[in-house]
Amino acid sequence: MKKNRIREIRIANDVTAAQLARMLDVSGPRLRRWDRQEVTPPREPICRMIAERFGVSTDYVAGEDVPAEAQAVKRGRGDDIPLYGKAAAGQGAVAISDGPVDYIEKPTYLAEVEDCYAVMIVGESMEPRFYPGEVVIVHPYRPVRAGDYAVVQFEKNGELRAIVKRFVNRTETGIHLSQHNPDDKIYIDNSDLRALHYIKAIRTI
Repeated sequence: MKKNRIREIRIANDVTAAQLARMLDVSGPRLRRWDRQEVTPPREPICRMIAERFGVSTDYVAGEDVPAEAQAVKRGRGDDIPLYGKAAAGQGAVAISDGPVDYIEKPTYLAEVEDCYAVMIVGESMEPRFYPGEVVIVHPYRPVRAGDYAVVQFEKNGELRAIVKRFVNRTETGIHLSQHNPDDKIYIDNSDLRALHYIKAIRTI
């Protein structure tokens, strides 16, 4: 049986087993069995979710013998990308208009993609999928499909803001979104909408 790298990945990212269990929405005992390599976690969705969250490949999470350069590790060699993280009024909103609060290294798997950026999660509205302080990295040119998580940029009171929500659908007049905590629906009119961007990866920094 292949040895998965769940424990290795979470320790490298300073995440406890309990925190990872909440991120994956699984029980603590189940996560610990994977963590101790007693049971192989399913590739879908567990290995894929861990891969997306920590910027590595699904094969790497599953314990495949893949070379380091194929892991898309967080020590990527790309250019720095802006990180937006100043909280704005409204649950989970970040003030894009105020400019970036920092810059982080662009992941290797986005090295050839222009206009990437990152947004820090504020508020608890998307738990247990995203937690405050985590960072989502955006692929601005990948289409967003129903059910995808996305960064939504919109204007309110003359300020450009961004929220992280789940995309439901688009109508002639705007877009419908959903959040987890509390379970709720959100509508943004086309007149306020500025961008809808696919979330490629999640990081702890």
